[in-house]
Amino acid sequence: MSLAQTVLALDNADMATLTLNTDGHLHLALQLILSDAPTRFVTLANRPPPAAEVNRRIHEVGRRALTLAQLLTDILGALRPQVAVAQQDQALKDGFRELTYALAEYGEFVEKIPDIAPGANKAAKADYRSAIKGRIRTSKVICNKLKHEGNRLLVLTNTHPDGLFAPGVALFRYAGDGIEPNPELHDEDNLGFSAALLLKALLSDFLVADELAAKFCRTATGLAQPSPDQAGEGDQDLLAAIRLTDAIYEASLGEERSQVIKTVRLKDNVVEYGKLARRDPLPPFGEVKVSWRIDGDGHSRSFKVLPTRRKS
Repeated sequence: MSLAQTVLALDNADMATLTLNTDGHLHLALQLILSDAPTRFVTLANRPPPAAEVNRRIHEVGRRALTLAQLLTDILGALRPQVAVAQQDQALKDGFRELTYALAEYGEFVEKIPDIAPGANKAAKADYRSAIKGRIRTSKVICNKLKHEGNRLLVLTNTHPDGLFAPGVALFRYAGDGIEPNPELHDEDNLGFSAALLLKALLSDFLVADELAAKFCRTATGLAQPSPDQAGEGDQDLLAAIRLTDAIYEASLGEERSQVIKTVRLKDNVVEYGKLARRDPLPPFGEVKVSWRIDGDGHSRSFKVLPTRRKS
């Protein structure tokens, strides 16, 4: 499933439900059930108790997501956002990298839920692992490609003639003597994603993964889902990040539905795509300049941008 399809699916309210307690605090379903009955769950070798581990990992996701959401809010709210995104190029890349690292660690934890919550049959475990795999895939791909395969996150900027400005992100890899969008994340129709889309997609997948893991725990143990009113103070960073992300996404005017046309050239470390087309009936923007700024190695004068291969 592509990133865009995932986000559209996650827009359905019944996919993941966020419940605040009477004090306005957010507690995710997996946190609640693991903390409510700790003796019903297995502590894996060389790991902390499941409740402590999930709390730590969720807190880290919230902290990283809030930092990134605040950065995007500042950029989009700047008097000259084009200048702001250029100045914050490295901070944006760092923000997405650190968030995907935190999400990948959380994903590693929820993958082990069938070992933590005994009692389910093989079919239930297989169904869970299949469902959870799709929800942690994007963060896992980005994390692994950056950490282990030398891929690079590049910041995309597109400026429409009417002044609408939208920063984006792409994952590029070195291939032979050139660079190309990594085909595990991109295809011919999606050479880059708006920052608003990617942030919402990552958080949406995270929230649905939590819901799936909590449901598996309930089924495997027979426990009821605890009420959030039984819990104390929740993760306010995560709640603030979700609210900011929703605001950023709604303000993006659908630019995440844009399609990059494959007209490519490289000049002064900027990869330029000739124009941006619209897939939706919102007001047309005509010719749009889209560019990624890449860091050279200090010696090479040019990089070959290879044709994008469509995912099979």
